Amino acid sequence: MRNLLVIKDWYQDMYRKYGTFIEIGLKLAVSLLAVILLNVNIGTMAVLENPLIVIGIAVICALVPKSIMVLILAAVIVAHFAAISIEMAAFILVLLFIMFLLYFRFSAGDSMVLILVPVLFMINIPFVVPVAMGLLATPFSIVSVACGSILYFMLRYVHMNLETLTASSADGLTSMTNMAREVFTSESLYLVLISFSIALAAVYVLRKLSIRNAWEIAVCAGIGIQAVILLIGILVVRIDVFTIPALVIGSIISLLLAMMLAVMRHNVDYARTEYTQFEDDDYYYYVKAVPKIKTREKNSSPRAQRNRKKKR
Repeated sequence: MRNLLVIKDWYQDMYRKYGTFIEIGLKLAVSLLAVILLNVNIGTMAVLENPLIVIGIAVICALVPKSIMVLILAAVIVAHFAAISIEMAAFILVLLFIMFLLYFRFSAGDSMVLILVPVLFMINIPFVVPVAMGLLATPFSIVSVACGSILYFMLRYVHMNLETLTASSADGLTSMTNMAREVFTSESLYLVLISFSIALAAVYVLRKLSIRNAWEIAVCAGIGIQAVILLIGILVVRIDVFTIPALVIGSIISLLLAMMLAVMRHNVDYARTEYTQFEDDDYYYYVKAVPKIKTREKNSSPRAQRNRKKKR
């Protein structure tokens, strides 16, 4: 755990010095991965598969604010749908517009979630997102998680039915209707949304508790809730979005990632917990104080250490 905290301190130092460049680099990596995965899973508009175009889109996304980055990637999705049919492009455009209205109303700070959820679905570790948002955000973040999940299911439908949708005899209106019916009547979608919602709420509640290792307990509970609900779905409802091996492996990887996040974000030393009390004219106050773990002291340079020794 201490190694993670050392990495955290190093990252904070680097971010203070090069924060702007680090954010640009992260946005570049995420947007590049998103565009590549969209091309691999849909890839209906040939011009967007040009490596120079892909890199250009990623660079533009890296240089603009996150909200604009989301809009650019949404435009890429609409372009791929437009290559199938205008009706499908219009449908996905309206759906994205509704999503953005909900997103800006309830969880405007979760720009990256809308992008990361479909991307992490494609690499089979979406379970980390509800847990991370439960640790770092509020229950309203379920709006962004849900919108990202719906978007993934639409992309998945296109990927699984690409040959039929791109056939010359395919009718655009019929294709749009079939996609809407398949996605919004999918038991898999609603089971995923239920599992994500319950997990996010449980993590948020548990990490607020004044108990030892609250964040670690919250992480385990969040991953466990998702795994149990989706496993029941696979065995009983026969959902097809995950296989049992994929669910197990994805849950384990998500658990490790979420645990690393919890340790780096909430690094406390429960062995040195202190209790104190005081009062004013109206109340008695009982306070529990848990100190953070320090990997180094401030001003811990050799010169500073020598100065402290001389003062003593």
